Amino acid sequence: MVVNLVSIFVFDTSSLLRFLRLSNPLDYLKKLSNSGDFHIYTTPEVLAEFKDFESKHLLEAFMEKISVIPASRKYMDRVLSQAKKVGGKELLSKTDLSVLALGLQLMDRGEGDDVVIISEDFDIQNLAVLMGMKYASIRKRNITKVLTVYKKCTACGAVYDESLSECPNCGFNGYRLVYKRIKTF
Repeated sequence: MVVNLVSIFVFDTSSLLRFLRLSNPLDYLKKLSNSGDFHIYTTPEVLAEFKDFESKHLLEAFMEKISVIPASRKYMDRVLSQAKKVGGKELLSKTDLSVLALGLQLMDRGEGDDVVIISEDFDIQNLAVLMGMKYASIRKRNITKVLTVYKKCTACGAVYDESLSECPNCGFNGYRLVYKRIKTF
């Protein structure tokens, strides 16, 4: 029996643009996929970020090969909840969250054997790993460690949850972000 593995690639904005600018973009994905059989997905939020003429032109020439699906509210909520737990909510845009949510949605629907988030963004890669998803980047810029994010009060030095607007210790709202390593590759 022959098993045909299908790879699902979910692109964020910068990676989709870099992908479209490659001399042989489809060859790149064939090498990245397990079998050479793949599907390309993205979200409406990603497409909305294509603003200039050149980017729109590149996208239009390739649109027939890209499936555009909005992430459901259920999956957006799951990603947002996980981002809050690990302190990445402030570092991710709605577009970033939609890409991760679509990846989860496709995994749960069994759309492919291998769902991969394509992103150069370390914060997206970090959350993808924490949520059990694979990732890759066009420029081979990959995270080397998984991090959680906290706030550190600039007045009293207390470290607290990233979702809080002020220090629970002294009430000051000045902070800097600090990172804690969970895992190293």
